[in-house]
Amino acid sequence: MTPHATDKTSQRKSITQDIRLLENRILFARCLQDSKISHQARELITSVRYPWHVLNLLNQKLKELIAAIPASRRIAGDVAARAVVHGDEVVVEAGARVEDFAVIHSPAYLAAGVVVRSAAYLRSGVWAESGALIGHSTEIKASLLLPEAKAAHQCYVGDCILGQGVNLGAGSKAANLRFDKAPIRISYGGAHLSTERRKLGTIFGDDAQSGCNVVNNPGTIFLPCSKALPCKSVSGVVSKGARFPALENHSSSVS
Repeated sequence: MTPHATDKTSQRKSITQDIRLLENRILFARCLQDSKISHQARELITSVRYPWHVLNLLNQKLKELIAAIPASRRIAGDVAARAVVHGDEVVVEAGARVEDFAVIHSPAYLAAGVVVRSAAYLRSGVWAESGALIGHSTEIKASLLLPEAKAAHQCYVGDCILGQGVNLGAGSKAANLRFDKAPIRISYGGAHLSTERRKLGTIFGDDAQSGCNVVNNPGTIFLPCSKALPCKSVSGVVSKGARFPALENHSSSVS
């Protein structure tokens, strides 16, 4: 084999290794090994390779999960008198709490220990696993929150996955639509992946953190334990353990 061919082979191996970091089994490894995640959520995540594939299936799987529960048993948790629930495909498990003036549209599934604070707005397609927190004036749609994920204060979470233990600082925003409405691509380590989705927010691997007033551009991915400092505009893939966005991978949103 020539040196040139060897270099190309090494480059391909490096790209393959980098892309594997974006797979569900890596992004949500801690969660998948933890007993806190429901078997339905585990099955959904492990049935496909990448997180945007999970979002493609989310609404269907959410409806199947809810359909298996008799209508008379769907609201078992504490739903405040002045909270508003639209539709009959809403499950609030025993031990979950929905505060006054929160609005929930079906389908939605809130597991035991979930807290939805006052004036939160849950649009269609929200699946929140045990111990997740949806805070005051937070708007969320078509998203999966894994155990103990927190979007606590005035956040926007659209078409996202929040891994276990993720924390979004006050005012964090996850934009989900490019200005030009084009399908969102993910570029990392020299490889380019088309999600074939027009709307894709941010994918937060387990224990990632986004500081106060961070704006995450469409298709941003936080690897596990990565962080974005407050008041940043973040794009591309935020590396594991990093505290700053990986701007060299700025390709998943409009510049």
